[in-house]
Amino acid sequence: MNLEGNKIAKLDEGVFSNDSVVQEIYLQSNNLSDVPSVIFRLRNVSNIDLSHNLLTFEDLLDVVESLSEESFIANFSFEDSGSKLLNLSNNNFTTLDIQGLSEVKQWRITRFLEIYEIDLAGNLLICDCGILGIKQKIETLLKSNHAWKSLFKTWKCAWPEELRDQNILEINENYVIAQKRPKFCPVECSCFERCLDQTILIDCEGRNLTEVPRILSRSTMIELKRQ
Repeated sequence: MNLEGNKIAKLDEGVFSNDSVVQEIYLQSNNLSDVPSVIFRLRNVSNIDLSHNLLTFEDLLDVVESLSEESFIANFSFEDSGSKLLNLSNNNFTTLDIQGLSEVKQWRITRFLEIYEIDLAGNLLICDCGILGIKQKIETLLKSNHAWKSLFKTWKCAWPEELRDQNILEINENYVIAQKRPKFCPVECSCFERCLDQTILIDCEGRNLTEVPRILSRSTMIELKRQ
Protein backbone atom coordinates (compact mmCIF):
# COMPACT_ATOMS: atom_id res chain seq x y z
CA MET A 1 0.00 0.00 0.00
CA ASN A 2 1.51 3.31 -1.09
CA LEU A 3 0.38 6.42 0.83
CA GLU A 4 3.55 8.43 0.27
CA GLY A 5 3.47 12.23 0.00
CA ASN A 6 0.11 12.98 1.59
CA LYS A 7 -0.87 14.94 4.71
CA ILE A 8 -1.78 11.99 6.90
CA ALA A 9 -1.31 12.82 10.59
CA LYS A 10 -2.84 9.71 12.14
CA LEU A 11 -3.77 6.16 11.20
CA ASP A 12 -7.00 4.89 12.75
CA GLU A 13 -6.92 1.50 14.47
CA GLY A 14 -9.56 0.03 12.16
CA VAL A 15 -7.86 0.93 8.90
CA PHE A 16 -6.53 -2.64 8.50
CA SER A 17 -8.22 -5.89 9.42
CA ASN A 18 -6.30 -8.40 11.55
CA ASP A 19 -6.09 -10.83 8.63
CA SER A 20 -4.90 -8.22 6.14
CA VAL A 21 -2.63 -9.56 3.39
CA VAL A 22 -0.79 -6.24 2.98
CA GLN A 23 2.97 -6.89 2.88
CA GLU A 24 4.42 -3.40 2.38
CA ILE A 25 3.25 -0.04 3.73
CA TYR A 26 4.67 3.24 2.46
CA LEU A 27 3.79 6.26 4.59
CA GLN A 28 6.85 8.39 4.01
CA SER A 29 6.59 12.17 3.61
CA ASN A 30 3.40 12.62 5.61
CA ASN A 31 2.63 14.50 8.85
CA LEU A 32 2.73 11.58 11.28
CA SER A 33 3.61 12.61 14.83
CA ASP A 34 2.66 9.25 16.37
CA VAL A 35 3.96 5.88 15.25
CA PRO A 36 0.84 3.99 14.05
CA SER A 37 0.71 0.89 16.25
CA VAL A 38 -1.85 -0.86 14.05
CA ILE A 39 0.70 -1.65 11.32
CA PHE A 40 2.91 -3.58 13.76
CA ARG A 41 0.09 -6.00 14.49
CA LEU A 42 -0.05 -7.16 10.88
CA ARG A 43 1.92 -10.37 10.59
CA ASN A 44 2.31 -10.27 6.82
CA VAL A 45 3.87 -6.81 6.68
CA SER A 46 7.62 -7.05 6.10
CA ASN A 47 8.45 -3.53 4.89
CA ILE A 48 7.28 -0.35 6.64
CA ASP A 49 8.42 3.09 5.46
CA LEU A 50 7.73 5.94 7.91
CA SER A 51 10.60 8.15 6.78
CA HIS A 52 10.30 11.94 6.50
CA ASN A 53 7.68 12.35 9.20
CA LEU A 54 7.67 13.93 12.68
CA LEU A 55 8.32 10.85 14.80
CA THR A 56 10.50 10.52 17.91
CA PHE A 57 12.05 7.65 19.84
CA GLU A 58 9.47 8.24 22.58
CA ASP A 59 6.73 7.59 20.00
CA LEU A 60 8.36 4.30 19.08
CA LEU A 61 8.64 3.29 22.75
CA ASP A 62 4.91 3.97 23.19
CA VAL A 63 4.14 1.56 20.33
CA VAL A 64 6.45 -1.14 21.64
CA GLU A 65 4.81 -0.86 25.06
CA SER A 66 1.33 -1.09 23.54
CA LEU A 67 1.99 -4.34 21.67
CA SER A 68 0.74 -7.49 23.32
CA GLU A 69 2.91 -10.55 23.86
CA GLU A 70 0.84 -12.24 21.17
CA SER A 71 2.00 -9.55 18.72
CA PHE A 72 5.62 -10.30 19.51
CA ILE A 73 5.07 -14.05 19.28
CA ALA A 74 3.21 -13.69 15.96
CA ASN A 75 6.20 -11.90 14.45
CA PHE A 76 9.42 -13.70 13.74
CA SER A 77 12.99 -13.08 14.83
CA PHE A 78 16.30 -13.17 12.97
CA GLU A 79 16.77 -16.86 13.67
CA ASP A 80 13.54 -17.78 11.89
CA SER A 81 13.22 -15.76 8.71
CA GLY A 82 15.43 -12.70 8.84
CA SER A 83 14.41 -9.20 9.85
CA LYS A 84 11.54 -7.01 8.78
CA LEU A 85 12.37 -3.54 7.47
CA LEU A 86 11.36 -0.36 9.31
CA ASN A 87 12.46 2.91 7.75
CA LEU A 88 12.46 5.75 10.30
CA SER A 89 15.02 7.90 8.53
CA ASN A 90 14.72 11.69 8.55
CA ASN A 91 12.41 11.95 11.53
CA ASN A 92 12.90 13.72 14.88
CA PHE A 93 14.87 11.05 16.75
CA THR A 94 17.46 12.69 19.02
CA THR A 95 17.74 10.18 21.87
CA LEU A 96 17.73 6.39 22.15
CA ASP A 97 17.66 6.41 25.94
CA ILE A 98 16.22 3.24 27.54
CA GLN A 99 18.07 3.45 30.86
CA GLY A 100 15.04 4.63 32.84
CA LEU A 101 12.81 1.83 31.56
CA SER A 102 11.79 -1.22 33.56
CA GLU A 103 13.33 -4.61 32.78
CA VAL A 104 10.11 -5.68 31.05
CA LYS A 105 10.13 -2.61 28.80
CA GLN A 106 13.80 -3.09 28.01
CA TRP A 107 13.07 -6.71 27.08
CA ARG A 108 10.33 -5.49 24.74
CA ILE A 109 12.59 -3.03 22.92
CA THR A 110 15.29 -5.70 22.63
CA ARG A 111 12.73 -8.10 21.13
CA PHE A 112 11.64 -5.35 18.74
CA LEU A 113 15.25 -4.99 17.57
CA GLU A 114 15.29 -8.72 16.86
CA ILE A 115 12.27 -8.38 14.60
CA TYR A 116 12.96 -5.13 12.73
CA GLU A 117 15.96 -3.74 10.88
CA ILE A 118 15.56 -0.04 11.63
CA ASP A 119 16.92 2.69 9.37
CA LEU A 120 17.74 5.84 11.40
CA ALA A 121 19.68 7.78 8.76
CA GLY A 122 19.13 11.53 8.87
CA ASN A 123 18.16 11.66 12.55
CA LEU A 124 20.26 13.93 14.77
CA LEU A 125 21.17 11.43 17.47
CA ILE A 126 22.68 12.83 20.67
CA CYS A 127 25.25 10.33 21.89
CA ASP A 128 25.29 11.22 25.57
CA CYS A 129 24.97 8.92 28.59
CA GLY A 130 21.52 7.80 27.41
CA ILE A 131 22.98 6.03 24.35
CA LEU A 132 24.93 3.49 26.39
CA GLY A 133 21.94 1.38 27.47
CA ILE A 134 20.70 0.54 23.99
CA LYS A 135 24.31 0.18 22.76
CA GLN A 136 24.83 -2.54 25.36
CA LYS A 137 21.55 -4.28 24.41
CA ILE A 138 22.60 -4.38 20.76
CA GLU A 139 26.06 -5.67 21.65
CA THR A 140 24.39 -8.50 23.57
CA LEU A 141 22.32 -9.37 20.48
CA LEU A 142 25.44 -9.36 18.32
CA LYS A 143 27.01 -12.09 20.43
CA SER A 144 24.60 -14.49 18.71
CA ASN A 145 25.58 -13.35 15.22
CA HIS A 146 28.16 -10.61 14.65
CA ALA A 147 26.98 -10.22 11.05
CA TRP A 148 23.89 -8.44 12.37
CA LYS A 149 26.09 -5.41 13.06
CA SER A 150 25.45 -4.22 9.50
CA LEU A 151 21.76 -3.89 10.34
CA PHE A 152 22.64 -0.92 12.56
CA LYS A 153 24.89 0.87 10.07
CA THR A 154 22.63 3.95 9.95
CA TRP A 155 22.66 4.48 13.74
CA LYS A 156 25.15 7.36 13.82
CA CYS A 157 25.89 10.15 16.27
CA ALA A 158 25.31 13.81 15.45
CA TRP A 159 26.61 15.11 18.82
CA PRO A 160 29.10 15.56 20.44
CA GLU A 161 31.44 16.78 17.73
CA GLU A 162 34.08 14.18 18.63
CA LEU A 163 31.60 11.41 17.76
CA ARG A 164 29.87 12.97 14.76
CA ASP A 165 29.03 10.43 12.03
CA GLN A 166 30.36 7.53 14.11
CA ASN A 167 28.22 4.43 14.47
CA ILE A 168 26.96 4.06 18.05
CA LEU A 169 28.44 0.56 18.21
CA GLU A 170 31.92 1.86 17.43
CA ILE A 171 32.13 4.91 19.66
CA ASN A 172 34.82 5.20 22.29
CA GLU A 173 32.92 5.45 25.57
CA ASN A 174 35.60 7.82 26.90
CA TYR A 175 34.10 10.42 24.55
CA VAL A 176 30.48 9.87 25.59
CA ILE A 177 29.53 12.94 27.59
CA ALA A 178 26.49 14.74 28.93
CA GLN A 179 26.02 18.49 29.15
CA LYS A 180 26.30 19.59 32.76
CA ARG A 181 26.67 22.92 34.53
CA PRO A 182 27.85 22.43 38.12
CA LYS A 183 28.16 25.48 40.37
CA PHE A 184 31.93 25.53 40.00
CA CYS A 185 31.83 25.62 36.19
CA PRO A 186 33.54 28.83 35.07
CA VAL A 187 31.14 31.20 33.34
CA GLU A 188 33.60 31.59 30.46
CA CYS A 189 33.64 27.85 29.72
CA SER A 190 31.40 24.90 28.89
CA CYS A 191 31.14 21.92 31.23
CA PHE A 192 30.30 18.27 30.56
CA GLU A 193 30.25 15.01 32.48
CA ARG A 194 32.03 11.96 31.07
CA CYS A 195 29.52 9.14 31.43
CA LEU A 196 32.10 6.42 31.97
CA ASP A 197 33.47 7.76 35.26
CA GLN A 198 31.48 10.95 36.03
CA THR A 199 34.57 13.13 35.52
CA ILE A 200 33.64 16.77 34.90
CA LEU A 201 35.18 18.12 31.69
CA ILE A 202 35.69 21.88 31.49
CA ASP A 203 36.14 23.15 27.94
CA CYS A 204 37.63 26.64 27.66
CA GLU A 205 39.00 26.29 24.14
CA GLY A 206 38.94 29.44 22.02
CA ARG A 207 37.52 31.71 24.76
CA ASN A 208 40.32 34.33 24.61
CA LEU A 209 41.20 33.75 28.24
CA THR A 210 44.18 35.62 29.66
CA GLU A 211 44.41 33.43 32.77
CA VAL A 212 43.34 30.02 33.94
CA PRO A 213 39.78 30.23 35.37
CA ARG A 214 39.27 29.63 39.06
CA ILE A 215 37.66 26.28 39.82
CA LEU A 216 36.18 25.81 43.28
CA SER A 217 35.84 22.06 43.76
CA ARG A 218 37.68 19.61 45.97
CA SER A 219 35.68 16.39 45.65
CA THR A 220 35.08 16.07 41.89
CA MET A 221 37.45 14.70 39.24
CA ILE A 222 38.09 17.45 36.73
CA GLU A 223 39.78 17.75 33.36
CA LEU A 224 40.46 21.23 32.00
CA LYS A 225 40.73 21.84 28.25
CA ARG A 226 42.25 25.26 27.50
CA GLN A 227 43.88 25.10 24.08
